[in-house]
Amino acid sequence: MKQIAIYYTDDDQDDINFFTDAVDKIASDLNLIINLHIFTSGESYLQAIADNALSAGILFLDITLPTKSGFDVLEALSNHPEKNSYPVIMYSSSIDEDFMKRSQLFGASKYVIKPYHFNDLMKMITHIITTDWQTHQVTAQNFIYSKDCI
Repeated sequence: MKQIAIYYTDDDQDDINFFTDAVDKIASDLNLIINLHIFTSGESYLQAIADNALSAGILFLDITLPTKSGFDVLEALSNHPEKNSYPVIMYSSSIDEDFMKRSQLFGASKYVIKPYHFNDLMKMITHIITTDWQTHQVTAQNFIYSKDCI
């Protein structure tokens, strides 16, 4: 059975519960083991990286976090690429074009606007975890995730 690690950094408990429910359903539907690790602050995620406590996986990074924003975390990761060799998905409710440009500039793999419908969330997560990140090339055309792209 295939195993996947997802690191989810968000401070909103409702969003955490929604995301967790979707991951649990996907794991069941696709017969996967998905190890979901929740971080409620940018600091706690960066500390786990510093402690070498994380294995390869996919990071979903909310932008609006207390103290250290998702951009602060992304910038820290881009300054130390050896600490993070896996995809970083900027995960936000914002459609601000500057946020999207800044995310790409600092090396995010994709920008996702948080889905509000459970099925859309499941499709997005499934798309992200089934992408071949070893060969994926970030372009202006594929950087922003759209539910219509799959």
